[in-house]
Amino acid sequence: MLHVLHEHAETMESREVDVCILAHLFFTGQVSIRELFERAFPACISAYDTPMSAPFEQLADVLCDWDQMDLPDPRLGDWQQRVSVALVECQRACGEVSAFVSELYAA
Repeated sequence: MLHVLHEHAETMESREVDVCILAHLFFTGQVSIRELFERAFPACISAYDTPMSAPFEQLADVLCDWDQMDLPDPRLGDWQQRVSVALVECQRACGEVSAFVSELYAA
């Protein structure tokens, strides 16, 4: 399934596709906010020297703030709001990929 998805999103970095998948899973309640942070952090930070689009940079900034604060519980404070705003922007940047992810998980 991931191979098909990555083929569908040829113009995107694979980590951006991974973030779109995580965003879908988070917004549909299939992963917790803690799981989201733990899984999105490596996807956003692993190749930090490679340019990302602005929405993904915004998400990376949230995750870097979280990391610099010694990984606080993401259920506390304003982490939920900050990451949700960033993920919505990532989904917008994904365009067709977000719809394709939703269709894959609906099947």
